[in-house]
Amino acid sequence: MLFILNSTIQNINPESEVQCRSLCSLLMAYQSGHHMLFIEMDDLRILRERLGKSLGIAGEKALQSLYNKLPTFKAVVSQVSSAVIVHIDENEGAVPIKKEGSWYVPITYFAPGVLQSVILGENDRDAELYIQLAKQYRDEKKIFGYHPAARPRSGGGSGIVKVLENYIASEVSPCLCITDSDKFYPGSGKSTAVRGCEELSQTNTRILEYLLLEEREIENFLPKSLLERANPDFEYFVEKVNSIKGYKHDMWSYLDLKEGIKLDWIQKRDAPTQEYWSCVKEHLEQQRAKCNKCKNTSGVNCTCCMITGIGDKVLDKCINFLQNNPPRLKKGVFQSDTRWHAVGKLAFSFLIAPSGENARVRA
Repeated sequence: MLFILNSTIQNINPESEVQCRSLCSLLMAYQSGHHMLFIEMDDLRILRERLGKSLGIAGEKALQSLYNKLPTFKAVVSQVSSAVIVHIDENEGAVPIKKEGSWYVPITYFAPGVLQSVILGENDRDAELYIQLAKQYRDEKKIFGYHPAARPRSGGGSGIVKVLENYIASEVSPCLCITDSDKFYPGSGKSTAVRGCEELSQTNTRILEYLLLEEREIENFLPKSLLERANPDFEYFVEKVNSIKGYKHDMWSYLDLKEGIKLDWIQKRDAPTQEYWSCVKEHLEQQRAKCNKCKNTSGVNCTCCMITGIGDKVLDKCINFLQNNPPRLKKGVFQSDTRWHAVGKLAFSFLIAPSGENARVRA
């Protein structure tokens, strides 16, 4: 993530062990390639003069490295949508305050040390997708010399609330948490997991952002052009869905792309869900009425009563495509679909780190 040391850092107390340790935590996070650090050049000169030998050899090297890199960092700062503004606060118990997409955080908050940002999804592959979207955003904006540095975390589906609680209790490093909605139709209520994540994100005292996708599952969020290239059964599925009289394109966000949709599933849902999927229900009922196999049976498991999905490995195949193809091919995948852009931009802001930093100090 981008940490910006504002002008109050000039007032750091060289005799304050906690302030110096906190600054060293940020410097080491930058030096290790975990985060990006920025400060105005005039402020950095004052800071170096004020601190003298207070930060030790490692801290001095990191400040020298930052001094060398600042001219190249300046242009990138304006392209990052979320940042952590670090300031000196006499109240050492102060906590992060979020304003207009950024966090204002007292430097002593970082005394325990700063690890790579956490990107938390409902499973490991969700988190990996968001990292890929961050890379795609970087490539699209031609932000060379930087990469998304992250610790992917899995919530284990509905267990994501507990994982988020554990993060809040134990970490000060930034965390971006993203979940799908689990909705069967646009107006359906929020799941327990969504409500839990929203509550934690609104009341926590951490550098935490929670993003709720409108789509039912992460697969519904993926561009159709990506799904088509990565999944050989995609065209057949789309053809079947588009053949349904009354089907509307906005229903795509709530389809079960992996398993498909079954008449039996619709019939067991509540009235609003059945109403939303009524066109599919009628279509499958008509199919069943024409099926000779279903004359004397319930027909629950007959293929006439379902539209088969494109398989359990939809997300895996899409991620593999993004990982194994050059930027020019991936760019074509995303050109016709802009939903990825906002997520990629947010993920890149949380994960941005300079590439190949690691204590390279010019003489």
